[in-house]
Amino acid sequence: MKRFLMLLAVAAVAGGMYVAAAPGRTAHAGPTWKQYSALQKQFAALKKEVGQVKKVAVEADGFVQGCLVAVAPVNEFGDTSANPLFGYSYTPQGGAAGFAPALDIDRSQTPGAFLQVVDPSCVPAAAGHVQMHSGSSIHSWLRSERTP
Repeated sequence: MKRFLMLLAVAAVAGGMYVAAAPGRTAHAGPTWKQYSALQKQFAALKKEVGQVKKVAVEADGFVQGCLVAVAPVNEFGDTSANPLFGYSYTPQGGAAGFAPALDIDRSQTPGAFLQVVDPSCVPAAAGHVQMHSGSSIHSWLRSERTP
């Protein structure tokens, strides 16, 4: 960033010298104090913004390097729309037993999707209790993503 600002400053000085030395050009007194102050404020604001962007970039890089462990190849097993139903035996709390499809890490065939494995110590405890909206499920999302 310093190199870019230095290059920008050199280009501005060179451009100013060229314009000042151009034939037929009248001498200009330069920017007014008001213009100078406005540019100074803009520069300070941009410098602060660049600092914030750098901070966010460093934090994001740290998360990627330290928390994204691997990817897991997954496939969906089971089908609740088939007749007869098949899948994994599942009994919801206080409900009747039934079958439900499930995602499994599967290295035996071409994966249907990949899930990012994140180090649990990088995720706040509250994030583990996220509920899906009613009617949505991972397997319906995977089916919609596989269809062109």
